[in-house]
Amino acid sequence: MSQVELRSNEYNCKNCGAILHFDPQSQGLKCDDCNSVFLLEYKKTFVKKPITTVEPTDTKRDEWVKDNKVFKCNNCGASVVANKLDISNVCPYCGTNLTIQLNSIPGLKPDAIVPFAFDEDNAAVKFVENVKRKFYVSGAFKKRLPTQKIHGTYIPSFAFDSITTSTYKGVLTKTEHHDKYTTTTRIPISGTLNKTYVNVLVESSTKMTQSELNGILPFDIKKSVDYQNAYILGYTVEHYADTLAVCQKTEQQIISSLIRKDILSKYYYSGVESLNIQTNYLDTSYNYMLVPVYKFEYTYKNKPFTTYMNGQTGKLDNNLPKSIPKIVMTVVVCLLIILLPFILSYLN
Repeated sequence: MSQVELRSNEYNCKNCGAILHFDPQSQGLKCDDCNSVFLLEYKKTFVKKPITTVEPTDTKRDEWVKDNKVFKCNNCGASVVANKLDISNVCPYCGTNLTIQLNSIPGLKPDAIVPFAFDEDNAAVKFVENVKRKFYVSGAFKKRLPTQKIHGTYIPSFAFDSITTSTYKGVLTKTEHHDKYTTTTRIPISGTLNKTYVNVLVESSTKMTQSELNGILPFDIKKSVDYQNAYILGYTVEHYADTLAVCQKTEQQIISSLIRKDILSKYYYSGVESLNIQTNYLDTSYNYMLVPVYKFEYTYKNKPFTTYMNGQTGKLDNNLPKSIPKIVMTVVVCLLIILLPFILSYLN
């Protein structure tokens, strides 16, 4: 294993000349012909950039444009960044050959990347382990897993930091069950919440939704490094679809939900009658980064499924065949717990 600092034209094995690819296990570049591994010199110099009223452009993306091209899939419409050394040029979403090449890569070069931490073979093993641990997954599915088509893709995302100050006013309710009667008390609340939210991740993918990304969060952003093309060799990258302004609106929606949760966590209550929150964003900054995602496609009982896995942590989302009896049993138990005080009160 040898150390090497790679430039844009140094993606060939120094021992045999074959094309290298990124190897998650070593976090370096590996040659499949002679099994040589070359360690990468990684850096972490990127910093968050302030949000401005003008949509940003990247004037330092010459290497990004020279070494990569954007292909638009004529079947599903995805925009995929393909390295010039990528031989397959296949759409990671529908498997169609990428033939429509755009003239240039618009917008920004990634600031940072969270590298894949394990390869497809290990992803397949983690898939089985995760499925077996999930209670609500169908037992029949666990016993006989169908063959999965696995593809690793870097998903375009914006990581936001925001400093916020919020004022709130509302009414909560507290319900108490006594032996033969129930009382409900109204609790007026008001106050201020000052909080900083760090690395709120917003996807900018045409195919993966924010809900699907949330299902495999979190990524350890602290382990992200400066972007370099070496990390995407052997993988595909989706080019970002939504502008920074659109993603910032999504970030504020996410933060609004977090602020509401943070406010309510300060109180003991049974219900929310009303809650009005006014939030000011004192400062917001961002990075454009790529995060690793494995996509599993398979068919179960003639129904197609797509399940996503965090390519850094191995966390699997919940889009899996469910056991209806287990779900029904859980609902019944929850209803019994809720109704138990009323039932006991009635019996007494």
